[in-house]
Amino acid sequence: YTHKVYHVGMHIPSWFRSILPKAALRVVEESWNAYPYTRTRFTCPFVEKFSIDIETFYKTDAGENPNVFSLSAVEKNQLTIDFIDIVKDPVPPNEYKTEEDPKLFHSIKTQRGPLSDNWIEEYKQQVFPIMCAYKLCKVEFRYWGM
Repeated sequence: YTHKVYHVGMHIPSWFRSILPKAALRVVEESWNAYPYTRTRFTCPFVEKFSIDIETFYKTDAGENPNVFSLSAVEKNQLTIDFIDIVKDPVPPNEYKTEEDPKLFHSIKTQRGPLSDNWIEEYKQQVFPIMCAYKLCKVEFRYWGM
């Protein structure tokens, strides 16, 4: 378990910071790390009915588990799935580093890589180790009209 307090006042324009109470300039992070499951919750003491919860399950599969978080039917209907592929997804030019490109990198230690565009299917067929990090992000903002 970790408990952190972020003082975000310096990231807010001074004119706006001057009208906010001190409690509005803090974000609290609580994390529970028990691999293969982790949970992180962000709150702001000033906005009591607001929170962001991020749950993570690490599984030894290629992302085929349809309900790793055991969601109810109502929760599943609200779900938006964003499958992230480390090879195919675009990287902004200002964040791109050749030495970190999975299409170019070869590990001497594990003798894996570089990855092709259909790397997931190749890894599943050849029974190479693969892991998926399932993330569930919940935002709660319980204010009337919002």
